[in-house]
Amino acid sequence: MKCPKCHAPMESVLHHGQTVHRCGGCRGLWFGENQLTLLASKKHRHMLDIGDETLGQAFNDCHDSTCPSCQTTRLQRRPVSGQEYLMVDECPQCQGHFLDAGEFLQYQRPGVFGQLKAAYARLVA
Repeated sequence: MKCPKCHAPMESVLHHGQTVHRCGGCRGLWFGENQLTLLASKKHRHMLDIGDETLGQAFNDCHDSTCPSCQTTRLQRRPVSGQEYLMVDECPQCQGHFLDAGEFLQYQRPGVFGQLKAAYARLVA
């Protein structure tokens, strides 16, 4: 599998029984369908996102990326619900997600707005 951003080979990484692909160049991460939300709730998530966030931000501007799994479908950028400042690349065909280095750690941390929304939901429940 080749990285959709820098085209370097991606290595398979086993984490909590799930195989995720990590780029050997830019250190971006490819998650198959449902893996992103599943692994975001697991311990030791920092062991997956080992890339330099600054390098990830440099590749964040690469918008013409093809799905590394389907190999023909263009990835679409979309904001993460509750964390609209965070944009991830999603394949509309296989529902996989590519996150640039540093984005998985941001994805895990709920933003201030997300924390307030969750606190409000607990109060009114």
